[in-house]
Amino acid sequence: MTEILGGPMFFELADAPAILAHYRDLMRDAPRQYDGFPAFQLTPPVPVVPEDRVGEPSVAIVSCWTGPADEGQAILDGFRAVAAPFAQMVGPMPYPVLNSAFDPLVPPACSTTGRPLISATCPTRR
Repeated sequence: MTEILGGPMFFELADAPAILAHYRDLMRDAPRQYDGFPAFQLTPPVPVVPEDRVGEPSVAIVSCWTGPADEGQAILDGFRAVAAPFAQMVGPMPYPVLNSAFDPLVPPACSTTGRPLISATCPTRR
């Protein structure tokens, strides 16, 4: 399978307890076609995020569904039933798009010696 249903949904920080409880309950018996993770983060500068929300704390759920689209949509709708996301980039997409979606937001990984672990460049450690 090269196309999945998924992506990130961003919720208000105040909705975190309810979103995380729903995630916990879902993952207890989640179908093997679903995977996802919650994240507390500063909302990234992506096109679907309102400009005034960029850099503000939020809770995100990043989902990946590999089964029939209608079943995956029901799982995603479960999060939306708990709280309304203020931004989302959810839909059918090639798996590599989801897998690399946040790469530009992560600095190159460096070892304690300052040598790169992943990237060809690494800021010098002081």
